Amino acid sequence: MRFEKARNLLRLAFLMQGRADGVSLNDVVAEFGVGRRTAERMRDAVGEIFPAIEEVEQDERVKRWRIPPGMTNQLAAFTGEELSSLATARALMEKNGLTQHADRLRSLETKLMPLLRRERRRKIEIDTADMALAEEFAVRPGPMPRVDSTCLDTLRTAIIGCQKIEFKHRNRKGKVALLRVQPYGLLLGTRQYLVGKIEATGGYRLFALDNIEAPRQLDQPFLRDDAFSLKQYASQSFGVFQEMPANVVWRVAPEVAQDAASWLFHPSQSIEQQPDGSLLVRFKAGGLQEMAWHLFTWQGKITVVEPKKLSDLLRQQCETVAAACHSPSPEQHDPLTSDAGAVGQALRNEEAIV
Repeated sequence: MRFEKARNLLRLAFLMQGRADGVSLNDVVAEFGVGRRTAERMRDAVGEIFPAIEEVEQDERVKRWRIPPGMTNQLAAFTGEELSSLATARALMEKNGLTQHADRLRSLETKLMPLLRRERRRKIEIDTADMALAEEFAVRPGPMPRVDSTCLDTLRTAIIGCQKIEFKHRNRKGKVALLRVQPYGLLLGTRQYLVGKIEATGGYRLFALDNIEAPRQLDQPFLRDDAFSLKQYASQSFGVFQEMPANVVWRVAPEVAQDAASWLFHPSQSIEQQPDGSLLVRFKAGGLQEMAWHLFTWQGKITVVEPKKLSDLLRQQCETVAAACHSPSPEQHDPLTSDAGAVGQALRNEEAIV
């Protein structure tokens, strides 16, 4: 703790050099969790160490400061743990089908290594190789769709440039429709989705990228709705499927309360300890079907207090799976074509209904 202030000043110096638009006092407050007066003292201290600090010229009223490129380079050093984490992130992206992101991280690794001295580079290469042998990802069943890199490039270019796109979309029944969409962002996870605003209806919708065919950027700009937040859009649902948010209350049994307390079920959740050792988990979100799929994995240790619709969905799911388990014989009952099979497949894949 004695050196925490020094570390924070160095971090602030790196931030000021790393951001082209500079760093404001509000940024310092948010980044380091300090008051405004402390933020001012930190800025002044960095200015004493790096006299070349400059105020950024811009139209907005908020003042920002930056350090010219190269000033802090000699202070920076990469550790084996940092580069190992970079390699771990790359491997995780590869396993989740985010090949473009993985390729970019691999390119970053290649560019970083020559910056190190030869003896230091050799030690880090050995450390990184050792960590690679000591870490592996658990296998997680689920869809692993492959998305064409050209499709992703087209979508990203259109999103950044606020250009409308047109593509063929294949729904779950195999029907193909030609759609014109205003692209707002990408949701990345087990599956990847485009968040788009449909011109015909004006509403936002999710499109699984593996269901998008032949996307084409149009020479038609659109005015992005500044009130739309991709982060807020993603957080209003339990999973991916979007619907009207509901007030959700779950009761966690005492025997799994400690385990459940370490879970983040939803960003808006609150947890209340009950006298009997159980927990009440409250949050507001849509995606009731995906909640039911998740609750099934807790084997009855988490029960639904509200809403009733979620309780009904979970009960129906349990009854359907129970019926499948009591099937007389494989010849009389094919779980892959039954309702129970459909529920089981959904549980295994956690697919969104798009």
